[in-house]
Amino acid sequence: MKHFIRISLLTVAAAVAAMPAIAAGGGASPGEASEIAALEPTKLVSASRDRVTIAGASIHLGDLFSNTGAKAGIVVENAPAPGAQAVFDVYRLAAIAQSYGLVWQARSWGEKVVIERSGQIVPEEQIVATLRAAVEKELAAEGRFEVDVVTRDFGLTLPVDMPAVINVEGLRIHRASGQFTATVTAPALPSPQRITLTGRVHRVIEVPTLTRRISAGDIIGREDVQWTSLRAERVGRNVVTDIDRLLGMTPTRTLVAGKSVLAGEVQAPRIVSKGSVVLMLLKTPHMVLTSKGTALEHGARGDTIKVMNTQSKTVIEGTVTSTGTIEVSVAAFSPLAIPQAASAAKTAGR
Repeated sequence: MKHFIRISLLTVAAAVAAMPAIAAGGGASPGEASEIAALEPTKLVSASRDRVTIAGASIHLGDLFSNTGAKAGIVVENAPAPGAQAVFDVYRLAAIAQSYGLVWQARSWGEKVVIERSGQIVPEEQIVATLRAAVEKELAAEGRFEVDVVTRDFGLTLPVDMPAVINVEGLRIHRASGQFTATVTAPALPSPQRITLTGRVHRVIEVPTLTRRISAGDIIGREDVQWTSLRAERVGRNVVTDIDRLLGMTPTRTLVAGKSVLAGEVQAPRIVSKGSVVLMLLKTPHMVLTSKGTALEHGARGDTIKVMNTQSKTVIEGTVTSTGTIEVSVAAFSPLAIPQAASAAKTAGR
C-alpha cells in the first residue's frame, strides 16, 4: 500500500511537469525557469512548515520549500493582503517545484503550505477619530457634533513596514437626519484598502449642570455650576440652558451633580414664610404708608402673595421685595389702616 501511495504522488509530480511555469506575481517564464534550474545541482527538497508567516509583499521559493539553497530568494508570486493568507495545496506545490527545477516528493495527498502575511491593525478608535475630524471640518460652521458609527467590527490591516496613515473619502451627510456614509482608505498601498462606514452625526450643545448635590433651600452659586456637552435631541424644551436661570435660585427638591436641570426644579429662594409678620408698604408720589400684616403664603422675591392686615383683618395681595416687605397698591390698603399709617407718615415727616 505504501508503494502505491508513493507511486501515486510521484505521478502527481509527473502530471504537473507538463504544466506551464507559474508566472503570476513575478514567477519565472519557461525560459527563465531553465536558467533558474541551472543555478545549482538538482537535489531533493522538502516542503516548508505547514504554516509560514511573512512580512513582505512577495512569496519566495524558500517560503514554500526547505533546502532550496540559492533559489530560496526567487519570487514565486505576490503575497496576500496584510492579515490574509494563501494556501498552496499539493498540486500547486508540485507545479511550482517542477517550474523551478526542484525535486520534491509529497508526504501525502493532503500536504499543503499556508502562507500568512503579517500586518498591523489600524484600531477602530483611530478610524473613528479620523472620521470625526472629517465630520467636524465639514460641519465647522454649524456648531459641534458627535459621531455615532453604526458599522460594526470594522478595521484596516496594513503592512508592518508602512505608516498607519488613513484618509476619509466620499463623506456624505444628510443634514436633516444626520445620517452619513464615508469611505476610509489606506492610500499608501499599491491597491488601497477601503472600508465603508455608516452612522449618524448628532449636534451637541452646552447646558449648565450642577457640580455637587444641592438640597432644597440651598442657594445655587456660580461655583456650583459647570457646562456639560449634551446631544441636542436629548435636551427637552424644559431644560435650563441659560446659566442666569440657575444662579441665585434654590432647588424645589434635591438635585444631583452632572444632570441637566428642568425649569420646574428650581425657584427663587423663599424670603417670606407663611405665618410670619411682614411690613406692608404703599408708595405714592406724595406719601409712604406702612402697616403690619401676617403672610398667608410663602413668597420669594417678585411673588404676589396674600397678607392679612393685622388691625383690620382684611386680606390683601402684595408683591414680595428683596428686603421682605410687601408692596401693595392704594386699593389694597384697608380704609381702617390708612389713617393710622398716614398719621405715622406725617409724624415721621416732621
